[in-house]
Amino acid sequence: MSVQSTSKKAKNTMNFYDRLDNRIKKFVVENTNISEELYAEKEDEEWYMFANDEGLSLGIVHEII
Repeated sequence: MSVQSTSKKAKNTMNFYDRLDNRIKKFVVENTNISEELYAEKEDEEWYMFANDEGLSLGIVHEII
C-alpha cells in the first residue's frame, strides 16, 4: 500500500485500515472456528488451504457439493 498526501491524511488512512483490520478479525473469529491466536499467527502471511480438509475444520467452508 502506498499513501500520498500530507502526513495527517496518511495517518487518517492508516487509522482507517487499522479499524478495518479489527473489523475483519472480529468477523472471522466470530464466524469461523479460527481462534484469535491462530488469526494473529496467520494474519501477516498468505494462507493457502484445501477446502476439504482445513477449510471444513476451520469453519470457512460449510459444505462441499
